[in-house]
Amino acid sequence: MGKHMHLRWQVVLLILLTCLPLYAQRPTPQRRATVQQKAQQEARDREQRRRDEEAVRQMPDAGADLAFVVAEQVDIHEEPDAASKVLLSVKRGEALALIEREPKDNWYKVIHVDSANEGWVEERGVIVKFTAKRENAPPLEQEYVGDARDPELSVTNLERATDLNLRLNGKRYVVRAGTTSTFNLKPGRYEFYGWSPGISPAIGADDLRSGVRYSWTFKIVMRKG
Repeated sequence: MGKHMHLRWQVVLLILLTCLPLYAQRPTPQRRATVQQKAQQEARDREQRRRDEEAVRQMPDAGADLAFVVAEQVDIHEEPDAASKVLLSVKRGEALALIEREPKDNWYKVIHVDSANEGWVEERGVIVKFTAKRENAPPLEQEYVGDARDPELSVTNLERATDLNLRLNGKRYVVRAGTTSTFNLKPGRYEFYGWSPGISPAIGADDLRSGVRYSWTFKIVMRKG
């Protein structure tokens, strides 16, 4: 009798040990409520995203590529990496100048116009709107020098209190206020953009040829009215 009871207890214990993990996996009322609330919030977020996208589509062409902040807050990072330095935090509703149309690993390169901070924002925090005419910079002035020398580019900053940031095929330069910088380049295709605090980026591209001296002048022109 004692032997059979011992076996019976072993069976009962085995059943309990088998059932305990299954019982532990059962969702509690609190857990079910949390899952439901999360699902509802995700549905609200998707609907808000749809509305934001529709609103951006309805906006007129601003003459520049823009990234509209639709998250409550978006951090502009130094690199396309959440672990990189945060340069600035911007709130929902702000518009950032979009520099590169294609995201890099779900990150867009942007410029915060007021501060001139150039960095990266996560794709999920913004909605982009492209302009019909991306290149908005004034054309480069050209002077034919009549020989086969490599092309030369002179950039003049006429502003007396504002430095000009310039990227030329990805490399960043700073043209100090009231100065001219000259670049000796190789023939080829060059993409460039210049910007300063409070000034939207001027984006352009040109094929620079041998025997030509190019120039570009930066001056802030205030709109009347």
